Amino acid sequence: MGELKVKTETGEQTEKTEKKEKLTLMTAMDNIVELSEGSNLSDEFYEKAKRYISYVCRKLSVNKVQAVLLSLFVDNCWDRDVELRTLAEYLKCRMVRMINYSTEIDELLKRKMIRIKNRRGETTYAMGPDVIDAFKHNEAFVPAEPKLLTCDELFCEIYSLFESRVYDYLQYEEFISELFSLLETNRNLEFVKQLRTYKLICDHTVNDEGIIFVFWASRLVCDNDYNLDTQSFRDLFKNRAIANKLKGKLSRGESMLQKNGLIQFCNEDGLVNHEKYNLTVKAKQEFLSELNMNLNATTRFKELIKHEDITECKMYYNKRESRQVEQLKELLTEERYTKVCSELKRVGMRSGFTCLFYGAPGTGKTETVMQLAKATHRDVIQVNYAELKSCWVGESEKNVKNLFDRYSALVNSSDVTPILLFNEADALIGIRQKGADRAVEKMENSIQNIILQELEQLEGIFIATTNLTENLDKAFERRFLYKIEFEKPSIVARCGIWKSMIPIISDEDICYLAYHYDFSGGQIENVARKQAIDLILYGKEKMSLEYIKEKCDEELIHKNPMPRVGFISDAGISRKTS
Repeated sequence: MGELKVKTETGEQTEKTEKKEKLTLMTAMDNIVELSEGSNLSDEFYEKAKRYISYVCRKLSVNKVQAVLLSLFVDNCWDRDVELRTLAEYLKCRMVRMINYSTEIDELLKRKMIRIKNRRGETTYAMGPDVIDAFKHNEAFVPAEPKLLTCDELFCEIYSLFESRVYDYLQYEEFISELFSLLETNRNLEFVKQLRTYKLICDHTVNDEGIIFVFWASRLVCDNDYNLDTQSFRDLFKNRAIANKLKGKLSRGESMLQKNGLIQFCNEDGLVNHEKYNLTVKAKQEFLSELNMNLNATTRFKELIKHEDITECKMYYNKRESRQVEQLKELLTEERYTKVCSELKRVGMRSGFTCLFYGAPGTGKTETVMQLAKATHRDVIQVNYAELKSCWVGESEKNVKNLFDRYSALVNSSDVTPILLFNEADALIGIRQKGADRAVEKMENSIQNIILQELEQLEGIFIATTNLTENLDKAFERRFLYKIEFEKPSIVARCGIWKSMIPIISDEDICYLAYHYDFSGGQIENVARKQAIDLILYGKEKMSLEYIKEKCDEELIHKNPMPRVGFISDAGISRKTS
C-alpha cells in the first residue's frame, strides 16, 4: 500500500482559497453560525469551521472562541437583548460553559465590539450598528478616539453617548469616562469652557448636575426638545437614590443649575409645571452661542401642514357620520375648545382631545381631519406611524417619545392648538401581543405602551385614522374620547360625491352610478381622475355613461353583476332602473 501523503495548506494557499471563494467577514461568520448550531462547541465543530474561524481570527485579531461568540452576536444583532442562555440553547451546550467564557466576553466588551446591559438583575448583550457596519465592509472595528469637533459634531457625539447609557449599553463608570474624555478633548469650545466656568466639570469628572445640564442641552440641540423632564434620570445615574435626590432638588428649585439661572420650570397655560424644565435664555446664550440655531425659535415640524395650505372641499357623509363630524367641528372652534379645556382643568379632568376615525379604506377619514383643520384654523402635524419605526434597538421608542415632546412644545408656543394626526395607524391600535418574545413584537408593544401613556397626559388634539373596524386594542379604545366610524357612503352620499367629482354628467346618470356601484369616496375619486385625464386627452365626446361605467368596472377588482330593479328616491332624484 502506497504511503498516504497529507498536504497541509500554507497561509499563502489559504489566502488563495479564500480569495477564490471571496471569503469575507460576513460570509465566514455565516458559515460559523450555521456549523455551530447544536454543536456543543465540540472539537469536531472547530475542525469543520477551522477555515472560517481562522479567517475571522486573522481579520479581527481575536482567538477562536471570541470569533465564534462574535459570529453568534452578529447573527442576533437585530434583537434588542441577547442573553447567554439564548446562545447556549442554540449551541446545545450547558450554561456553565457559556459562563466559563466570561473572560472572552470581557475582552470583546473591552474592545467595544459588544455592549453589556444590566437591568433589574438581567444581563444581556448587544452589538452596535457601527460594529456591524465595519464587518459589512469586511473591516475590523476600531473604536473612534475622541477628536477635535465642531460644536454641532460634539452634540451629536454627546447625544449618542447618552443614548447608550439610557439603554444600558454603557456601565456608569465607562459612560462618565467617555463623556469626560469627549469634553476634555474639545475644551476649546465655548460650551465646554462654560461647563468649567460653572464648575459642572471638575476633578477629572463630570459632576451630577453637569450630567443633567449636558443631557438636557443635547436634547434641546438634537431633538428640538424644549420641555425637559427627569424620566431618564433613573437610567442615567449610578443608582436610584442619586436620581431621586437630584429630582427632589430640582422640583424644590434647590439645584445649582436653577440657582445659577441655567434651568427654569416650564410655564404651561400660565401655570408653573414643577415636573418639566427648560434651559433659560441666559443658558442658551452662554453655552450654545457657537451653534447655528435660533435660540428663541419654537419647535419646527417638517410634517407640519399649515391650515391655509389645505384645499377646501365639500364632504359627503351618511347621516350619523355627518352629525358626529359637525359636533366635533363645533367643539374644535377656538372659542369652544378653549372654554371646554379650561373647564375640564378646573374640575381636575384631563383636557386632551383624542379622536379615532375608523372604517373602510377610501371613506374620507384623512380628508375629514384636513377639512376640520381648515374650518377651525388649526395646523396639522401628519405622521405616518410606520415611518416612526426604526430597525435599530431603542430608536423607534425614542422617535415616538420625541414626537410627543416636540408636539407638546409646539402646543405651548402656538396661539391655536395644532392637531397631531397619526395616519394609517392600524399597527398602533391593533391588539397587543401577549407574552411577546420576538424583538419586533417587543418593540411594537413598547411603542404602544409609550403612546398609551402619552395619550393619558396629552394636552392638545390627537386624531388617529385606521382601516381596522374590529380587533381594536381595548386600552386604546378607552383612551379615545371621540370615535367616529366611517362607513361606505349611502346612495344619497354617493350621488353628492359623483356630482362634485364629475359635474358634467347628468343627474340621471349620477343616479344610475350611485345605485349600481357601491363605491367608497376614494373609489369614486379614482374614476373621476381617470375621467379628467381622458377629458384632457380626448375631449368631451368620450364622457358618455357607458364610458363612465367602463371606468367603474375597471375599478372593481371582483366584478359581480348587480342587477337591480326599483326607484331611487332618497337622493332627491328618481329614476327607474333595471
